[in-house]
Amino acid sequence: MAMGPAFEFYFVDPEGVIITHSITPTLIKRKKIDLLPLIQLTQNQASLPIYGDDPQHISCKKIFSAAPVFNSSSLQGYLYVIVAGERMDQPLIVCSLSFKIDLSIMVMFGAMLFLFLVMLGIFSYFTRPLIKLSKDTKALKTVGFDKNKVQLAQWMPNSRHELHQQGVAFEQMVR
Repeated sequence: MAMGPAFEFYFVDPEGVIITHSITPTLIKRKKIDLLPLIQLTQNQASLPIYGDDPQHISCKKIFSAAPVFNSSSLQGYLYVIVAGERMDQPLIVCSLSFKIDLSIMVMFGAMLFLFLVMLGIFSYFTRPLIKLSKDTKALKTVGFDKNKVQLAQWMPNSRHELHQQGVAFEQMVR
């Protein structure tokens, strides 16, 4: 592997059968590759990048480079090089997985923060009348129960809300 672990080298015969390779033999999943992309690349018949069969997968295709190998004038086969091999895919998969986990955590945190804010709003909505009634009671007590010395909150007389009904009853009791 003079060019590094990112490259996988294969030598294929003129029919596309893999003769030899630079990776562990147990990793090879297919014995033959489609030659059409190799021929298109070597004869400049297609725009780059061209995807060819990945011998480590049954149906996966990867970017490759290829060169015909001749003995005198007879074609012996092709040097087939997968440019970003399986060793390069593993860190990318790990990084992608890490990003997905980080994104999931951020979404969960955002959802929990949103839920907390909604719950805080609901709690405030339901306790505001109780706080108002409590302030009225304390203010009235502070001035010695003289209703002329304090401005009491206005309550909705026809409300079905129990605290509003108690506020109206409190107003009537103070009169």
